[in-house]
Amino acid sequence: MNRELFRGKAMAEALNQSEDGLAPIVAEAVYPLDDFKRRTGLESASIRKMRQQGFVVRRIGRRSFVRGMDFLAWCENAPQVGA
Repeated sequence: MNRELFRGKAMAEALNQSEDGLAPIVAEAVYPLDDFKRRTGLESASIRKMRQQGFVVRRIGRRSFVRGMDFLAWCENAPQVGA
Protein backbone atom coordinates (compact mmCIF):
# COMPACT_ATOMS: atom_id res chain seq x y z
CA MET A 1 0.00 0.00 0.00
CA ASN A 2 1.37 3.37 -0.98
CA ARG A 3 1.31 5.45 2.22
CA GLU A 4 1.81 8.74 0.35
CA LEU A 5 -1.68 8.41 -1.15
CA PHE A 6 -3.40 8.70 2.22
CA ARG A 7 -3.61 11.68 4.55
CA GLY A 8 -5.17 12.18 8.00
CA LYS A 9 -8.19 10.04 8.83
CA ALA A 10 -8.10 8.25 5.47
CA MET A 11 -4.51 7.19 6.13
CA ALA A 12 -5.30 5.94 9.63
CA GLU A 13 -8.23 3.91 8.36
CA ALA A 14 -6.26 2.49 5.43
CA LEU A 15 -3.41 1.42 7.72
CA ASN A 16 -5.85 -0.35 10.06
CA GLN A 17 -7.21 -2.55 7.30
CA SER A 18 -5.54 -5.67 6.01
CA GLU A 19 -5.24 -6.62 2.36
CA ASP A 20 -8.48 -8.65 2.52
CA GLY A 21 -10.48 -5.69 3.90
CA LEU A 22 -10.63 -6.94 7.48
CA ALA A 23 -9.97 -4.44 10.26
CA PRO A 24 -9.69 -4.61 14.04
CA ILE A 25 -12.78 -4.14 16.21
CA VAL A 26 -12.33 -1.51 18.93
CA ALA A 27 -14.23 -1.93 22.21
CA GLU A 28 -15.15 1.77 22.47
CA ALA A 29 -16.58 2.00 18.93
CA VAL A 30 -20.08 1.47 17.55
CA TYR A 31 -20.30 -0.01 14.04
CA PRO A 32 -23.16 0.06 11.55
CA LEU A 33 -23.94 -3.59 10.79
CA ASP A 34 -22.65 -3.41 7.19
CA ASP A 35 -19.34 -1.92 8.37
CA PHE A 36 -19.10 -4.56 11.12
CA LYS A 37 -19.63 -7.36 8.57
CA ARG A 38 -17.00 -5.87 6.25
CA ARG A 39 -14.45 -5.51 9.10
CA THR A 40 -14.97 -9.02 10.46
CA GLY A 41 -15.65 -10.86 7.21
CA LEU A 42 -18.79 -12.39 8.74
CA GLU A 43 -21.80 -13.11 6.54
CA SER A 44 -25.44 -12.46 7.47
CA ALA A 45 -26.03 -16.17 8.17
CA SER A 46 -23.13 -16.24 10.65
CA ILE A 47 -24.43 -13.17 12.46
CA ARG A 48 -27.92 -14.70 12.55
CA LYS A 49 -26.49 -17.82 14.22
CA MET A 50 -24.48 -15.66 16.64
CA ARG A 51 -27.67 -13.79 17.59
CA GLN A 52 -29.34 -17.13 18.35
CA GLN A 53 -26.43 -17.80 20.71
CA GLY A 54 -26.81 -14.47 22.52
CA PHE A 55 -24.93 -11.92 20.40
CA VAL A 56 -26.53 -8.45 20.62
CA VAL A 57 -27.29 -6.30 17.58
CA ARG A 58 -28.94 -2.98 18.48
CA ARG A 59 -31.57 -1.28 16.33
CA ILE A 60 -32.01 2.47 16.05
CA GLY A 61 -34.81 3.26 13.65
CA ARG A 62 -34.20 1.18 10.55
CA ARG A 63 -30.47 0.76 11.12
CA SER A 64 -28.64 -1.94 13.03
CA PHE A 65 -25.48 -1.39 15.05
CA VAL A 66 -22.91 -3.50 16.88
CA ARG A 67 -20.92 -2.19 19.83
CA GLY A 68 -17.30 -3.28 19.73
CA MET A 69 -17.40 -4.22 23.44
CA ASP A 70 -20.41 -6.51 22.80
CA PHE A 71 -18.54 -8.35 20.04
CA LEU A 72 -15.35 -8.74 22.07
CA ALA A 73 -17.32 -9.99 25.10
CA TRP A 74 -19.23 -12.41 22.89
CA CYS A 75 -15.95 -13.73 21.46
CA GLU A 76 -14.67 -14.41 24.98
CA ASN A 77 -17.76 -16.48 25.80
CA ALA A 78 -18.44 -17.98 22.37
CA PRO A 79 -18.77 -21.74 22.09
CA GLN A 80 -15.44 -23.37 21.37
CA VAL A 81 -15.03 -25.86 18.56
CA GLY A 82 -12.93 -28.87 19.40
CA ALA A 83 -10.46 -30.22 16.87
